[in-house]
Amino acid sequence: ALEALTVLLKNEGLKAKKADIGKITKGDVAEAVSVKEKDETKGVIFGFNVKVDSEVMAEAEKFGVRIFSGNVIYRILEDYAIWVKGVKENKKKEKLSALTMPLKMRFLSGFTFRNSKPAVVGVKVLEGKLKNGMRIMNEHGKIIGKVVGIQRKNEGIDQASKGEEVSASIDKGVVGRNLDENQVLFSYIPKNQFAEITELGDVLNSDEKELLEDIRAIIIKNKEAEE
Repeated sequence: ALEALTVLLKNEGLKAKKADIGKITKGDVAEAVSVKEKDETKGVIFGFNVKVDSEVMAEAEKFGVRIFSGNVIYRILEDYAIWVKGVKENKKKEKLSALTMPLKMRFLSGFTFRNSKPAVVGVKVLEGKLKNGMRIMNEHGKIIGKVVGIQRKNEGIDQASKGEEVSASIDKGVVGRNLDENQVLFSYIPKNQFAEITELGDVLNSDEKELLEDIRAIIIKNKEAEE
């Protein structure tokens, strides 16, 4: 069984640092911790048909080491695969939360609720998502301000999707100065984030990918103009 498990792990591209018979020990947990520091998804313990003592389980929980145990080898590997997928999804979400996604929206005519401090205007999301905290720029790449509030039907929300009409509060926006009705606005994406967004692959649909390139071109053009 030990040999079979080792071979199956190898077939999955996983190399066991240690393979032994007997109970799982605190020493095994310590070894897993050292591996976990380099790769969270590899610092785990597999136990086939063995009992895990409560003290060992407590030690594993203390250091965040996952123990996958059971009486069916394939089920152990299936549980591990599901867990790895979840870890990767969570990491992707964490990374996404720190990035500015592409946005294109229009300042709706006749929907100025406050001129400034902050400017509160009605907008329609044309592409992407409008989110709290993102900086907004005009079609020339000039930053207008940061979104400090979004409301739908007088209720505060964190984001608005394509096709939605909402009110947006923009901290440094001044209607008639750097904001005009019917104006098309974009999210300002820092230069170093374009590669990171692209690396995430399937987080953007084809239209959003095209918008990302449009925003990149606007920012590059504005930088050249400033130079």
